[in-house]
Amino acid sequence: VRVRSPQLRSRALARPRPRRSLLAAPPRAGPDSDKGKGGKDWDGAWSAFTAGLRSPEEYVDRDVFENTPYQQQTKDEIKRAERAVLGAWTSTRFAQAGGATVALLLFVYIVIIGPPPSDGRCTLPWCG
Repeated sequence: VRVRSPQLRSRALARPRPRRSLLAAPPRAGPDSDKGKGGKDWDGAWSAFTAGLRSPEEYVDRDVFENTPYQQQTKDEIKRAERAVLGAWTSTRFAQAGGATVALLLFVYIVIIGPPPSDGRCTLPWCG
């Protein structure tokens, strides 16, 4: 998530930070050690950043959740369609029709089409 705030745009934040090695010297102690040499006031930056944020209530539109007759009718249509699809998918007739289709295709492939030709045209390992 990228939040754009004019207070946080600076060259120091835009530049990539160099990687520190494990053997690097530890940072200097003290709260004001970097301020005199161009350091960043992180508390001030955080305050400026949070001052520009809005409350979460401003991002959420509560009026969408009101039930109007049109919305209720749409919900009922969706529920009916879902019940119809779920009912067809889980019915015993659907399972029986699927089993019959598999059996029919197996019969067609084995009996009607038959095995591969035995005159040497088949190069698959099971053609024997």
